[in-house]
Amino acid sequence: MRTQGALTALVMLAVTLTGCTDTTAAPPPPTLGATTSPTPSPSPSPHTHSAGGQFEYTDVLTLDHRQNQYAVLLQLVQHPSQTVGPDGTVLEDFPDTLTTSADMLVAWRDGGWKVDSVVFDLHRRERL
Repeated sequence: MRTQGALTALVMLAVTLTGCTDTTAAPPPPTLGATTSPTPSPSPSPHTHSAGGQFEYTDVLTLDHRQNQYAVLLQLVQHPSQTVGPDGTVLEDFPDTLTTSADMLVAWRDGGWKVDSVVFDLHRRERL
């Protein structure tokens, strides 16, 4: 299921991958290498599930913005996905590969990373 909510959840997950446990000071800004991770996406009903849709991080850039706040640019590719019914039938098909970027401001507050703003841009859509 391709939604802005799913992308926002992924960005939140990417930001929390810093593994920070020190709540007295902000750790270095989050950094990620080019990786592939499964896409956590809610199923439209309890009897269906999503297949595919992995995110591949192709570039990550972080810059100091203000005290304990960082500008983060994630560039990623989302691979094709499907919504599959309980009997294995494909209910929805998302055959395109999407190249996307997420431009965001993140801040260290209250002992954890918080996303202050996110802007998504779709750069390319390819159908195989």
